[in-house]
Amino acid sequence: MDSNAKEKVYDNYTSSDDIALLLRLIYEGKLINEEASEIILDILLQQQQSERLQRYLPSDTKIAHKCGDLDNLENDGGIIWINDRAYILVVLTGAMPNLECRETIGKISKYIYNKIKAIHPLLIEVGDFLLDIVKLTMGLLSLVLVINISGKGNLAPSSAMDQVLNYVLG
Repeated sequence: MDSNAKEKVYDNYTSSDDIALLLRLIYEGKLINEEASEIILDILLQQQQSERLQRYLPSDTKIAHKCGDLDNLENDGGIIWINDRAYILVVLTGAMPNLECRETIGKISKYIYNKIKAIHPLLIEVGDFLLDIVKLTMGLLSLVLVINISGKGNLAPSSAMDQVLNYVLG
């Protein structure tokens, strides 16, 4: 957090798309260059925080991630491996107590992990074409999960958090 900028009424903003793009470039070895990407990936693999994306995942899950928090706000974005395949997941939360935010991130992560693990053998056989379908399906399932967790029957924005959710969920 850039406190000096915030005092001048500037603030730092990001989106799940921004974070996912950076993670993808790191994974593909294209952020700056391959050597820099490998160094960054190694640093992300050493992350010690485990109360968000990997909260409910098996303890041996390989994950390279970066998390952050403020009061009533928790975020985590990472590259998660299932055997030799990886996927990127970014979850940004807010307007809830921090523990509830961390638990929500963990529940979303576990749900997606389980779905991807269930179709993992199919991904190896069919290839990346199916990956697009999987991403769309995961997005829709995540939307249903967020609606169920938040208790919102509609997504009409009634708060700043609702507007962020609408943007992230697209």
